Amino acid sequence: MTIAHLSAPAGPPDDVPPYAPWAGEGEVLAEAAVVGRRAAEWIRSLPGPPAPGPVGAWLARELPGAVERAMASLDPAACDRMGPDGRIIDGSGGVDVGTIGVLAVVPCVLSEATWLTPDQHVRLLAVASAVTGTVRLLVDDPGTAITHGVARMCATLDHAARPDGPEWHCNSNMRSNWGMESFPDDLIRAQREWHDVYRALAVPRPRRATELRRRLLMLSTRIEWHPFWSTPDGWSPAARVELRRQTRKDRRADAA
Repeated sequence: MTIAHLSAPAGPPDDVPPYAPWAGEGEVLAEAAVVGRRAAEWIRSLPGPPAPGPVGAWLARELPGAVERAMASLDPAACDRMGPDGRIIDGSGGVDVGTIGVLAVVPCVLSEATWLTPDQHVRLLAVASAVTGTVRLLVDDPGTAITHGVARMCATLDHAARPDGPEWHCNSNMRSNWGMESFPDDLIRAQREWHDVYRALAVPRPRRATELRRRLLMLSTRIEWHPFWSTPDGWSPAARVELRRQTRKDRRADAA
């Protein structure tokens, strides 16, 4: 008896499901690209060396280009996964090896950038770490990354690449006493509703749990990406903490 072996069909195996985008994925990735462009512009705005040289050129071109490319290329589908043969396939998060290589050598290059201040050194290190960390989050757990991980890393990246100058320092430190009037009305409403939905989910066997989880995710995304956080008054992490504290206090007062 002759046994004929059929050739394997082209394309992915039948038991590998096609990639399904996560809820809110497009918005999260689009905002990440915007944050990357802002960070790149900040790097390009840094002072150059007293005399032209390779380190100054690298900081002015290679590094901001890598930051911008990485944040614009993020791809949750390119995560760690199991191959048809049962072996783990390392994901890239959508970012090529060359770009990651540029970010990896930032500490070495900064040792030669003696004309920059220690504060600028620290912030450049934070930028490189935030970008590579965002890629790693997508590779390891794209669902968690899209839900809140990328947004948090973008907030860190934005803070590290904030504009220099006395205006920033004045605005970021002047708010010692936050009040509800400090925040936009729609942001306050969203945060209050977030507390309500969270409490509804916290009870044993909540009704309409799936609907509540979706609503909580939608509110979390709306709050995280509100334009207020990109203003001088909203840059500080203390502003987010105070919004949660104030709205939680309001809800407790209503319950009493």
